[in-house]
Amino acid sequence: MEYEFTLSKFFRKDQRMETSIAEIAELLNCSTRYAKTIVHQLEENQKIQWETARGRGKKPFITMLRNSDTILLEWISQLWEIGNYEVALEIIKRYDMTQNTTIQAWLNSKLGLQSIEDAHIFVQQMYEVELFLDPLKSISRHDSHMMEQIHETLFGIDENGNIFNNLVFAYDTQDYRTWSFVLKKGVKFHDGTILTAEEVAASIAYISERYREIYEIEQMDVLSKYELLVQLKKPFSLLPTFFASPRLVMLTKSLNPEIGCGPFQLKQLSNDKIILEAFQSYFKERPWIDRVELFITESDVASPISHMPIEDEPYRVIEQQEEGATYLFFNSNREAFSSVEARAYIWHNILPEQFVLNPYYEQPAYGWLTTSNKVQVEIPQLINPDLKEPIIIGYQQIREGVNHLPQAEKLQEILAEHNIEAELQCINFQQPTTERFKKMDLFVGGMAILRNLNLSFYNYYTTYGKDLISTMNAQDCKKAFNLFEEAKTSHNPLLQFEELEQFLQTSYHLKFLKHRKHYYYVRENSNFDHVVFDSHGRIDYRKLYISANEHKK
Repeated sequence: MEYEFTLSKFFRKDQRMETSIAEIAELLNCSTRYAKTIVHQLEENQKIQWETARGRGKKPFITMLRNSDTILLEWISQLWEIGNYEVALEIIKRYDMTQNTTIQAWLNSKLGLQSIEDAHIFVQQMYEVELFLDPLKSISRHDSHMMEQIHETLFGIDENGNIFNNLVFAYDTQDYRTWSFVLKKGVKFHDGTILTAEEVAASIAYISERYREIYEIEQMDVLSKYELLVQLKKPFSLLPTFFASPRLVMLTKSLNPEIGCGPFQLKQLSNDKIILEAFQSYFKERPWIDRVELFITESDVASPISHMPIEDEPYRVIEQQEEGATYLFFNSNREAFSSVEARAYIWHNILPEQFVLNPYYEQPAYGWLTTSNKVQVEIPQLINPDLKEPIIIGYQQIREGVNHLPQAEKLQEILAEHNIEAELQCINFQQPTTERFKKMDLFVGGMAILRNLNLSFYNYYTTYGKDLISTMNAQDCKKAFNLFEEAKTSHNPLLQFEELEQFLQTSYHLKFLKHRKHYYYVRENSNFDHVVFDSHGRIDYRKLYISANEHKK
């Protein structure tokens, strides 16, 4: 079909044109012998008319029976039907047909929700990202989003950030140290295994090793098939909240992270495709759609969902405010910022407004939340630190191409205005190490806060936040960790987290820079009528459906 399409670019449909086998061979970049074979096959399949003229020196005539749009459409449709999405998109791009209205309309119809016979399938492009379904290895929003589609946790978090029983039927504690959990009956994993107290005990033991800074298990007893007793070494008032984390999923005793008991089961995970299917034995209301197909592509062929306004087509806008902030952290164990005066000089001479590079998507930050107000800090006498060597600015990278380099460069620019030389160093968060922050003077990073604030702060201050606090001088470090320990046994830990945040700012260790806002632009003439984005900024497949009244494609 590629040969027919190439010829259609030079010979128009229904126009009888003189040519030769030699010319055809040159256009198709092949030998004359092979060109004869191609012409014969196209004529036999009634794709062209080929007239051989009699008489010496007379050339044959070719008539194309189809135009280039029709040929390309059939070509990419055949590839699409057998799942070669990446190849189809590459062909569209190769022949510069991304702006062709016929091709764009076809592409819009093929992405999004599809009704195929009695099944409803959601098809979407996905950029290449390494997916970690293991709760101990997950690091990104994409990981958490996919885990919520496949897995379940003991407790859940509703839209308002409140905790509810999920896999747990009932629970009880008298002292926040000894907890009894009664599980729901009839919950099945995707491989048919029944969820019992033994699976839960194995999962809790596996994931709890990572969070020993927050809670440590002294003993666990399986009391019956559906009842488990967990005894902690110290009281932890918000254990149910912590067990609602998307990272703390329940696995089978084999601890295979690809087998869950959630709404979708994983059918394929490869370098070019992720396929999910609705789990028929799901213990709650199963998803309306039957299948999700995500094909991995770096193609820039227009998608029905864009992060930029779509030209020349109607679209709707979905706005999502992200709680959390981009921030700057000072390493007071390094010589450059060991003194309060040196940190205060930088702290007061940079303004959050300077880091708002795109006002449409960003706003100044004065705390973790968008509702935070400016902290009241008494301004000391500011003295420019006399730094003998260039300082090191580390900046966070979650994955390739997604980092805080622009903010680090802006900071470098501001420091240069104060005659402070700085060098930049990328910190790859996919390579965890407790030493990553110790060899830099300043760190530019970010934290996203999900629906439950307590859970978000617990997660942060036991991972990256803990490592950053460890770079502070001994006195301040001790006070910060004491505040965190108080939060772990408090009935209202937000008070301690707010006090911790206030202390980190007033001691000139933490400076907030900006909040982010996300906009999604969805083509009105596409199969994305009922797209809903979850707290991770990803499409929630559990909420997708097709309305016959609105969708008549």
